[in-house]
Amino acid sequence: MAITEKPAKIRPDKIFGLGIVLGYRCNFSCAHCATAEKKSLSLTNKEIIAILRAIKTHSIKSLLFVGGEPTLYVPVINGILSSLERLDKTEVGITTNGHFAGSRGSAKALLSTFRKLDYVQLSYDKFHLKFLPGPNVKNLYLACKELGIRFNVLFAMESPLDLALLKDLKAVGDFPISIQPVLPLGAARTNSIKYKGVLSTRKMLASRCPSRAFMSYLCGQGFTSCCSSLTFSGSFSGYVHRSPMAHRDSHFYRLISKLTLGEIRKKLGLEREPLPEMQASPCPLCERLFAAKSRGSSK
Repeated sequence: MAITEKPAKIRPDKIFGLGIVLGYRCNFSCAHCATAEKKSLSLTNKEIIAILRAIKTHSIKSLLFVGGEPTLYVPVINGILSSLERLDKTEVGITTNGHFAGSRGSAKALLSTFRKLDYVQLSYDKFHLKFLPGPNVKNLYLACKELGIRFNVLFAMESPLDLALLKDLKAVGDFPISIQPVLPLGAARTNSIKYKGVLSTRKMLASRCPSRAFMSYLCGQGFTSCCSSLTFSGSFSGYVHRSPMAHRDSHFYRLISKLTLGEIRKKLGLEREPLPEMQASPCPLCERLFAAKSRGSSK
């Protein structure tokens, strides 16, 4: 079974794909959820129009619908897809908790309600296991296989010990797995859950934003390439924008797309800003730097 991690390639003139946060409703209450604090939000008609405009303007050919739980928003997804001029040329995927896969038949029935679906990404880890029956994973995998839909798993990890769960996945079938460290966002921050660090200070300062090549639309906010607390905390001024190009033209994006965190630290005049402890991701350091700059600007 392959364990994959996409490299972050970047071309400022090209938006490779768009992740769309449809809303934050979910029938699970996972302790590590990054978006648990926003459950009342969902896309408005105005936001859908902005998303469609962005897709057309930038000829975006890859869409990933997330939430919350995207299968609770199938009519919204189908409404967006039905408005696309070249749906046959657009790749469509979802990231789901698999709640609907109590049987292979029920999984196939739900997946078949999508106007188009090229791949399904299942969130599976020790936190989801509290709500997701084990057979659902196999039912969803087999349903996707029968429908000709690609299947992969997104695995959130708090500790290397969590990797023991991969043995269960190997018994299900052969599909890619993307492993992500749990970041201190949303419920994870409230519950003091995060992956204990693996990056030294030197490596953190030499790191670049892992999301800089991608774009997302965050329900109730706007377009951004940031998936850390700078946006998910709700204090998104300067990090989220009304259009993809407004974001690409922002001071924030120009910094994260071109510089390492060490270079950003120097550029912002924050060499004396205390560094966080060892982390699994550069995101906590990035958040600390820009938060410190914002505090300084407000004085």
